[in-house]
Amino acid sequence: MKKIKTIILFFTLMILCASLSIIAQEKYIRIVTDNVNVRSGPSVENSVLWVAHSGDVYQLLERIDDWYKICLPEDKTKIGYVFARLAVPVEEEKLEEEKPEVKEKVKEEVKEPVFQPPVREAKKEGRKGFFVFFTGGYNINSISFKDEWQFFHDQEYGPFSGAYEGSPGAIFEAGAGFKFTPSLGIFVSYEPFSGKNSGDFSAGIPHPFYFNKHRNMSWENKSIKYTESAINFDFIFSLNPQSTISFSLFAGGTYFNVSTELVDKFYWSQSYPYDSVTYSSSEMKSYSVSPFGFNGGVVIDIFFIENVALNIIAKYTVGSASIKTESGSEITFNAGGARGGVGLKVIF
Repeated sequence: MKKIKTIILFFTLMILCASLSIIAQEKYIRIVTDNVNVRSGPSVENSVLWVAHSGDVYQLLERIDDWYKICLPEDKTKIGYVFARLAVPVEEEKLEEEKPEVKEKVKEEVKEPVFQPPVREAKKEGRKGFFVFFTGGYNINSISFKDEWQFFHDQEYGPFSGAYEGSPGAIFEAGAGFKFTPSLGIFVSYEPFSGKNSGDFSAGIPHPFYFNKHRNMSWENKSIKYTESAINFDFIFSLNPQSTISFSLFAGGTYFNVSTELVDKFYWSQSYPYDSVTYSSSEMKSYSVSPFGFNGGVVIDIFFIENVALNIIAKYTVGSASIKTESGSEITFNAGGARGGVGLKVIF
């Protein structure tokens, strides 16, 4: 009798395990194709909540006609509906979480070599006192930077990319200073610069019918406003202050004020079957930043009368400008550059 009860109990447990296995098999589904829309209801008229991909596993709540009602295994409150032909029932399994790769950005510090001027013995007292100078010159370097961000259209994000390029141009500088000794002094100068940047732009416009099928659009703009001003605070050291042709070195800090236009919005036109788009127009937005930097260079003064000289200057200024746009991107570029000029210097 005990054997019969044991056998009956054994077969009962076997049937119960098989039933539980069948139930478990029906609790989950696996997506079998890419870019599957998960909607808010069992109809193509309902809005898209998110996009599922091949291999994704979701918990199955119930089947309603040709639709599966599903939820995320780790978030029971996130419920959606997927068309039944795009998924198959599977056994319960754990979802693997991918850990994002952490990338570290290493910034290299660039140190400029220090030039040690030769020591020259003065034969007679040189010029000292207040001085002013005015020069006109040329900015040799040109700025360049990229701006990349995403925009939202037709329930999907599209990429935007802009490559901005500046051009060299004329620059003016005026300053005043004081020589404590014939060899050592200080001065302050102001340099305004304005020009036109050019830009090459591209965008991927989301398709109204298909997900992740962007239509490429590109355009250019050669009249982008750019202005830059610099206030320099420098120490100056004259190598041969008593000579008719005087050579001097200078270095110090620079306060920049940079303003540039960036693409803020853009528009396009399209027509059925919407396989391409045509650029219409764009709106620019002006951004301004005020970074600190440094400058250094050499001056040659050719005195054609006692306290009036032809002033020849060659210098390099640099300051790292960083702009955070309203679209969420951050742009970094170097203001300043290599510059040269010729003008007059007067010592009082």
